[in-house]
Amino acid sequence: MRAAITSLAKFHAIGISIKHKAPEFLPRIEKFSKTMLTGLDEIRHVIDMMLTAIKGDPEIGQLYERIKATCDPDELSTYYTELAVDHPWACVVHADFWLNNALMHKNAEGHVDDCKLVDFQTYYTSSPLTDLVFLLCTSLRLPHDEDFDELVETYRAEAARVLTKLDCPEALELFTTEKFDERLRLDATAELLHVIEMSKIVEQREGEVYEESPPNEHTMSRLQGGPGLLDLVNSRVRIHPRGGLGVSRITTRLAQGFATMSRARLPTGLKTAQTPDHAEGQT
Repeated sequence: MRAAITSLAKFHAIGISIKHKAPEFLPRIEKFSKTMLTGLDEIRHVIDMMLTAIKGDPEIGQLYERIKATCDPDELSTYYTELAVDHPWACVVHADFWLNNALMHKNAEGHVDDCKLVDFQTYYTSSPLTDLVFLLCTSLRLPHDEDFDELVETYRAEAARVLTKLDCPEALELFTTEKFDERLRLDATAELLHVIEMSKIVEQREGEVYEESPPNEHTMSRLQGGPGLLDLVNSRVRIHPRGGLGVSRITTRLAQGFATMSRARLPTGLKTAQTPDHAEGQT
């Protein structure tokens, strides 16, 4: 996982720096980008199944109304939240980067020492931290083999290192701890339904059909106790297997973000394909 996190940070840091080094490049790329928008009916049907399962679950059923208040399942832009190319955080994002879309390289001793991102079918422009949240919440194994917050900090530090090497102070400023945490809070909220939907795919077993089979016990286990967003929504953070319930600066900010976003339905949901910043002004 650490190799995937490091490669993702490099990819995003280079992408953000391009806006400052070659500002004409990103608008050209944007013309060919597209989100993974299948049919609204198909996505809505799967999300309805997932939300119904969450509502009836004894551990996380109390989160149902808060999840519904945070996102709008009827809006495709809820799942894939775009940013305008001139937004400070905008860069090309993978939008489907989990470990099945990672090509790992092993050294002579058999240890993973590099990772390449593959399957760029649905790239578009958004905040890089949406990719980070998606990767962590879909790909950390259960029980957790690595510390969530340490991996987040690995990403932030690597992106800052690359931007320093590229001599891009404008972009580097985004990766200070304070600004990074603030953006992470927003993007974790924006990724909520995307992660819920993807959890079903990640844990799908042989013989099950994505559009038809109800979420299995493995899917529910990931939502209940994984490094997923549901624990953060409820401020019941269980992502420190070796350290109990420790709530770090990052997870605290994420939990605060969900609490803020879920107190009342946002007038625009998170329909950000036409808005500049994941409803940032409303948090």
